[in-house]
Amino acid sequence: MGSSPRPRSESVTLSKHALYAVFAIWLVSLGFRGIYITQLNPEPELTGDGFYYHTLANNLAEGHGFRMLSLDLFDTEEVADHPPGYPVLLGAASSIGLDSRNEHRMVSALVASLAVPLLGLAAARLAGRRRRGPPPPARLVAWAGIAAAALAALNANMWIYDPLILAEPLVLAATAAWLYACLVYDDRPSVGAAVAIGLSLGVAAATRSELLAAGGVIVVLLWRHRSYPWQRMVLH
Repeated sequence: MGSSPRPRSESVTLSKHALYAVFAIWLVSLGFRGIYITQLNPEPELTGDGFYYHTLANNLAEGHGFRMLSLDLFDTEEVADHPPGYPVLLGAASSIGLDSRNEHRMVSALVASLAVPLLGLAAARLAGRRRRGPPPPARLVAWAGIAAAALAALNANMWIYDPLILAEPLVLAATAAWLYACLVYDDRPSVGAAVAIGLSLGVAAATRSELLAAGGVIVVLLWRHRSYPWQRMVLH
């Protein structure tokens, strides 16, 4: 027989008004990204990686697979210069007609902007945890979520890559989703949270392969809940 699960401390959740504020920050951030791409930094010169992602995405949408022009420019060859996550995302956009450089930039901006609310929710969940003593004030939890979302929206490293058609936008969103899913799972283990961790980490690692190292956190999460029945942990 397995031992009973260790009790989890109650947490203070983000208030509805604070959630609306985080959502508003996300919308403002998304609007700024659109202005940055179309007005402040229109048509920047693409790097080699940016050209690679843009061209490969359109080739995928046209059914040519992971192929690019060879060096002699007379034939195509299979390529695997970078992980497939970001080209597949842009390829999906190209398949519905969003295949120009500016459209790929806007898709990247939309995806990257998702990191703003996700980081706000993650910060609020961290601030709302009660380990000992009285629960944290709801005001503290609210400001933690709002401040994290605002910092993510203002940080240039979170939006400067959008017009360059580089993989960072997808990495930012996937990593933020993974972080939030890990916190949700740690508070209340469930199959849904486990699936979210796996999917978000899979997308992140399929975009930047070094993020496979983050899989070590999964072992820590399972160990922290080792008092749960082993069948449940195996499923997770």
